[in-house]
Amino acid sequence: MRPPGTGGSQRRSGRASCRPSAANRGRRPSTSTCETQHPCQTRAERDRMQDVQSTDETGSRTGTDRQASEAAAPGSEPAPAVRQGGRGNTPVALAILLAAAAVCGTVLYADELRSSLLSPSSTQLKLDALDRTVAGLTAMPEKIAALDQALAATGKRIDQQAVSGRAVSVIAARLLKDQLGTSDPFADDLALLRLSAGVDAELSKALDPVAGYAAKGVPSRTQLFASFGLLVPSILHAEAQDGQGGLSETVWGWMTGLSSIVLASASSDPAPEAAAAAQPVPPPAESRTPALLATTAARLEAGELAAAIDAMASLDGAAAPAAASWLADARARLAAERAGALLEDRIRGWTAAGKS
Repeated sequence: MRPPGTGGSQRRSGRASCRPSAANRGRRPSTSTCETQHPCQTRAERDRMQDVQSTDETGSRTGTDRQASEAAAPGSEPAPAVRQGGRGNTPVALAILLAAAAVCGTVLYADELRSSLLSPSSTQLKLDALDRTVAGLTAMPEKIAALDQALAATGKRIDQQAVSGRAVSVIAARLLKDQLGTSDPFADDLALLRLSAGVDAELSKALDPVAGYAAKGVPSRTQLFASFGLLVPSILHAEAQDGQGGLSETVWGWMTGLSSIVLASASSDPAPEAAAAAQPVPPPAESRTPALLATTAARLEAGELAAAIDAMASLDGAAAPAAASWLADARARLAAERAGALLEDRIRGWTAAGKS
């Protein structure tokens, strides 16, 4: 049997003997060498020993390098780690500052940059204006031709409208002329003529006296002659009531005035002496009204409406108001006949203009 403590001491001595000496501490023994020298150690123990040896070698090298650095620069202090890192980031910081300056300059001077880069120069503007002018002059003949065509078309339309306007005026004038020759109303025909723009200043002046009769019509000559026969007793009665003469004197004046008219119209071509002798003597005041009435009747019978109107317009005293209504109708009839004659002239003129 082994004495007590002998095995443990041998194992400890065996493990201790595996450590390298001071001379071999800088070299890592190989696994085969360690296994040969110390066969009693397990593989795990040998690996642990190799790690310890590697750590010792690394520490020894670090210490050796530190000693060499201190020996090379005695009294100098090592540079801080922060300064080494800052020296490496200097280009990056400078680039950041330059970029920030560029952005700020762009923001502050954006208007100046835009005006200088985007705004065209005055020369360029003048060139553009000149190009537009030349382009407009180039297209000018086409525009002139188009304008001529438009003017020609407009002229044709105006001519057509003028022709159609004259046609409407002719139709309206004929209708109104026909109505003025009767005693029928003519309000629609007068309105149509005025709307046709065929009424000039002269024609309008001729139509004004009959405009008030448009709704009821103008009495004809036949109606005027008939109404005059009914008006004579009213006029004589008004004069008799006025007290200017008695009934016998009024009748005698009537007979005297009528006889003078008959004697004046008896000879158609008397000698100058006979004509002078045949001139009727102005009737006295008491026979003046019957004489004017007789003259009016004779002029109406002869178709001399204007002379009949002049005779009736000479009445005075109580006879004048009694004859006012008939006198207005007679004047309207005369104005209607004159307006009809003027309308006939206008119709001929418009028709001739339409044919040419």
